[in-house]
Amino acid sequence: MASNFPNGFAQGVTIRGLPLQQLHPGSVFWVSNTTVLPDGADISPSDGNDGSFLRPFKTIDYAIGQCKANRGDVILVAPGYTQTLANA
Repeated sequence: MASNFPNGFAQGVTIRGLPLQQLHPGSVFWVSNTTVLPDGADISPSDGNDGSFLRPFKTIDYAIGQCKANRGDVILVAPGYTQTLANA
């Protein structure tokens, strides 16, 4: 597929306020447990979702379980996420 930017972005680029990561071999998983859905989302956060921005997982623990060792997966946590921590 042809690109409008075949030479990349000389000054870098950010999407949703995050720098674009062009070189990472793994998957990207989103986590959210807020009731405020992002524009375009039609489903609430759930660990049964696919972990995409519009269908985020509900818990960080589940997202960690979806990561593969040494693959370079990334977990992004949406604003407003809360979690209660207990002693291990």
